[in-house]
Amino acid sequence: MSGPERKPKPMIWKATHQPRLKTTRRRTWLLMAAVLAPFTVTGTVTPGQVQGAGCVYPASIPTVAGQLSAAGKTWKGYMEDMQTPCQHPEPGAKDDHQGARAGDQYATRHNPFVYFEEITSSRDCRHNVLDFSSLAGDLRSVSSTPNPAYITSNLCNDGHDSPCVDGRPGGTDGGRVGALVLSPLTAGGTTSEKLYNHYSLLATIEDSFSLPRLGYAGAAGLDSFGPDVFNGTP
Repeated sequence: MSGPERKPKPMIWKATHQPRLKTTRRRTWLLMAAVLAPFTVTGTVTPGQVQGAGCVYPASIPTVAGQLSAAGKTWKGYMEDMQTPCQHPEPGAKDDHQGARAGDQYATRHNPFVYFEEITSSRDCRHNVLDFSSLAGDLRSVSSTPNPAYITSNLCNDGHDSPCVDGRPGGTDGGRVGALVLSPLTAGGTTSEKLYNHYSLLATIEDSFSLPRLGYAGAAGLDSFGPDVFNGTP
């Protein structure tokens, strides 16, 4: 007789972002992003990536969160300074969380879940897209620890603002974006110069849970993290 099924070890990943923009460019970008426009699909390109205009994808567009739920896995996103679960403006409405305020440095644009109506139209959003303060409690037991967890810092702790609205020094102009992998499958002291992109991370997550690759994560020649990263034994 086999023993009780063991829950897969959780994966925790940390969001990274573009280098801090110079003042003029940053103001222009913020104006462009001030309204969450619904995405209008105009077509698809190989390997099934939708094309169009807008930023809030319709419910017909699949997500890795939906894939995980359909596969019986758990997932959660933890957003620092988000005031209420699944906080976001409605499609077409003004986004009033573009800049930091004292006591509230949450940025909608750093919360990827709210750009997909498949997620925001589901009750999963209010149950799974939470303030960062919920993470510590969820980690207290295996049963409440999600399989993958996505963590986004506020506009100060992610190095975006400099100086921060609360007086801290914040970040500096950036360049290349690195990734830190903490895993029993990665030997201590490992470094890799191989270039990966955002779709490599998505492909790695999907491969880890035996999920089909979505969009450009399924492009020919796209590498997920390989033996240069996962080179250890659990």
